[in-house]
Amino acid sequence: MTIAHQFGSTAYGRKHRTILVAGRGEAAVAVVHAIAKLPMVGSVRQIAQLDMKTAGAQLAGGDLLVDMTGGVANAFQTVMAALEQGMACVTANPMLVAAHGRVLRNAARGQHAFFGFQGAGFGMPVAEMMAATTPHKVTVSFVTAASMALARMAFRNESLAHVSAHLKMQNIDLSDWGGKVTQARALALRSQWFNEELRGQNLLRVSVEQVEPADVRRLREFGLQPVFAADIRKDEVYTGPMAVAVGSPLVHANVQDVMVAETEHGDILLTHTANETQRMVAGVIADIRQFLRSAKPVEVMELRESGFKQVEVPERAYVRVPYAMRERVLGFKPEILTERVDGDGQWQAVIAVERVSELQLSAAGGMVYPLSGAWEPPAASSGGLRLVG
Repeated sequence: MTIAHQFGSTAYGRKHRTILVAGRGEAAVAVVHAIAKLPMVGSVRQIAQLDMKTAGAQLAGGDLLVDMTGGVANAFQTVMAALEQGMACVTANPMLVAAHGRVLRNAARGQHAFFGFQGAGFGMPVAEMMAATTPHKVTVSFVTAASMALARMAFRNESLAHVSAHLKMQNIDLSDWGGKVTQARALALRSQWFNEELRGQNLLRVSVEQVEPADVRRLREFGLQPVFAADIRKDEVYTGPMAVAVGSPLVHANVQDVMVAETEHGDILLTHTANETQRMVAGVIADIRQFLRSAKPVEVMELRESGFKQVEVPERAYVRVPYAMRERVLGFKPEILTERVDGDGQWQAVIAVERVSELQLSAAGGMVYPLSGAWEPPAASSGGLRLVG
């Protein structure tokens, strides 16, 4: 079945483009209607399912394909079929970009075709918005089951088992419980600036299930709170629980997507409260506008190499290990910003080190929470044993 929107003749001497939307469902229909409002679009056709045997005929006459098929295997076949026809392509599928982004970008470059995927990341044209900045890193948290779980643990003192049962009763999508989707969207964001792919050892993902209920209490004693986020740098991406100050904008990531870019001139904060469909539509339309603005849309749209200026600054983290393993942490020669020992023998500290990802403490029964944003050591309290000297 094909849904089509037809428009008037060419204006301003420019060709009106024919755009195809592959996929079905609410999001695909919303994209069709949003594209219909764009200038420089001659027609929009929705293809419920692309048949690989007759793909050439189904794609005939199209200038750009929007992939809304979902999944990875089918989406990859759909986009590759369009690229083989020399068509420009846009996708809002973060899993596709994470799994096959390099292959698709190379295929588009070989065909001198445009490939856009801003809808797979934050859902707005962040690449253009931040082109003139030099961020040290970007921290982003999305509205997912993982972020909602940590928020309920922090604000309602609920156990992880209770939170899981509650989210299931509400039919919340638990696909990001282990951070898989968050990591994929973070990789799509990173690819807005960098062509090269990250190797597996530079991709660290920690599930929300690694957070113990007692950790929330311990973090509060340091003026911190856990959030589920992705820390994006040029050479690595961490996805999982992080520690932030109570006043951090990332605290509200259970109700809105939040992105914080740390630059020499201060932090750039971007938030939006759009639902998943609205977010994907916004990203798709941003890519299509970029395609339509080009005088020669078939030319390769080079990914930006600007941004993410490599600046050697210490990284901070909250660590918790049995006191007997304290010397293992000290072996990394950290600057200890504050520390204490609980009555159960757990040593806790906020430290600054050259690279947080090098702290491998899970095998020692410990936990590491990368710390993001501004934070000051709290005033001394009566709880626990604070180390001196």
